Amino acid sequence: MNHRTWAVLLLAATGCYPAEDFQEDSALARCALYEECGYLSFIGVEDYDGCLELLRSEAYACVEYDATAAEACVTALEELSCDEYSSGSFPMECVDACTIADD
Repeated sequence: MNHRTWAVLLLAATGCYPAEDFQEDSALARCALYEECGYLSFIGVEDYDGCLELLRSEAYACVEYDATAAEACVTALEELSCDEYSSGSFPMECVDACTIADD
């Protein structure tokens, strides 16, 4: 586990994992996955920085949030392989963690 994952686990364990932190951690994990797997164009961006800008935007802020699921989501995203993702696998914890306004 990387240092960011440990910080997420500590915050979640103490019940202090704010939705804003989850949005940032999720953006970092998702953009790394999309870049590694060659899926940036599928979300309409050209590069990693464009992905971060998109996923950090207000449009992706949580309107309903579950800190426990959020912690599990980030961990699962960091462990997800390109093969798993390309075959349609996506962590259900992420679905439970955050509802955005456009969902």
